[in-house]
Amino acid sequence: MENCWSDAESTKLQGLDLLLYASRLIGLEESLVIWGGGNTSMKLEETDFRDRPTRVLRIKGSGSDLKTIEARHFPGVRLDDVLPLLEREEMSDEEMVEYLTHTLMEPQAARPSIETLLHAFLPYPHIYHTHADAILSLTNLKDGRRVMRDALGAEVVFIPYIQPGFQLAKLVAAEVGKSPCAPGAVLEKHGLFTWGESAKEAYSRTIDLVGRAEQYIEQGLKKHFPLSVRPVLENKPGWRREHVGALAPVVRGALSRKQHMVLLYDDCPEVLEFVNSE
Repeated sequence: MENCWSDAESTKLQGLDLLLYASRLIGLEESLVIWGGGNTSMKLEETDFRDRPTRVLRIKGSGSDLKTIEARHFPGVRLDDVLPLLEREEMSDEEMVEYLTHTLMEPQAARPSIETLLHAFLPYPHIYHTHADAILSLTNLKDGRRVMRDALGAEVVFIPYIQPGFQLAKLVAAEVGKSPCAPGAVLEKHGLFTWGESAKEAYSRTIDLVGRAEQYIEQGLKKHFPLSVRPVLENKPGWRREHVGALAPVVRGALSRKQHMVLLYDDCPEVLEFVNSE
């Protein structure tokens, strides 16, 4: 995973322009997010319609694509209206969406991401969420927690799977609060969150952690795990093909009741090792 951050370009930017720059970098890497996926945010101070200083979370709107995102795709929510929700015990998705509409800096702005509360409840100025292929391929495993610890290190927070929404936002805030120096969090079967005091730090942590996952996978692919092979009566090519020739018409007939099918026979060493294993 290549870090494409350019100090020459980013030093010219500030505020929302910096969020746009980082978001588009992430969106350009297809192994990090698919079209419309992922979300990015930034906390900053703005003035409201009465010219009062207001703490604002600018977050990607639902359905926007990070690769081509524009400033208008980042609705702003007033943090002082959102943070009190941490005290609530329950909140449905419908209630959450309705509540957030009342916190918008611009009433006609795009609908904020379903994960707005998760971004808001974490204290970091810059937060990026991706669905990186390498992260998902590991966390989707049966023993995903152990694998992620081996791949990324124990300092990364691991969050067991629950559906995105209010309860997930509260859980992440609670778990990250126990490890405030963590560089990010892996959400089981969901994706990666990273954060930082600067846009560059949050982006670099995304690239670093995804890179670690990719390296872990590459190392695993180099290993050969021999299967436990059970004894077979015959293992000669001629014997196998004779029996396959007798069996193939039966299998093809069973599969071709609705449409004609073609069978491919493969007895390469790797296939034989698998089918003869216990």
